Amino acid sequence: MSKKILSCLLLAFCVFGFESCKPGDKDAPAAAEQEWYRYISAFTSGIVSRRADIRVLFVNNIGQTGPAAPGLLEFSPGIDGAAEWKSPRELVFAPKGELKPGREYSAVLHVGKILKLPKDFARFAFKFVVIQPQMEISVDGLHTEDPERPFTQVLSGRLETADDEDGEPVEKILEADQEGRKLAIEWSHSMGK
Repeated sequence: MSKKILSCLLLAFCVFGFESCKPGDKDAPAAAEQEWYRYISAFTSGIVSRRADIRVLFVNNIGQTGPAAPGLLEFSPGIDGAAEWKSPRELVFAPKGELKPGREYSAVLHVGKILKLPKDFARFAFKFVVIQPQMEISVDGLHTEDPERPFTQVLSGRLETADDEDGEPVEKILEADQEGRKLAIEWSHSMGK
């Protein structure tokens, strides 16, 4: 009985091993992506700001400028806005409002409408995700600003946001009080690192 079980297990491992060694389409997306870089050198991808424009940069001049033809770019979920040729190589879609944080967008550029390429290259699909709002607060500690007044202490720190934020709403996030008395907070805003 144990020989039969061992034989069946060995047969199952062999079948599984042969199946996993079959050539598949695992390399097909990578090969297709390499082919696209003959035509498109850069595009919006990864994690983006909710205020980001969506860009596609071509390798060669397309020869178009000004507003782009309607339907050249499609998004799922849909994004209201307008596409424009910022240069003969760069197509930029400017959303009318902010993109929804945390949402993944799929985009299709109908390349066949602007270039004569093989049928497999009529549509260029890409994705991007809008960054989730997050913040990090770090406290640098207490220190005395005026040696003449050693009992007056200042607590300093930083509040960093994951995306660009307007100053006024950020300032409403943080309050300071001591023994029931509200303390004033001085803000200094800066963009980037």
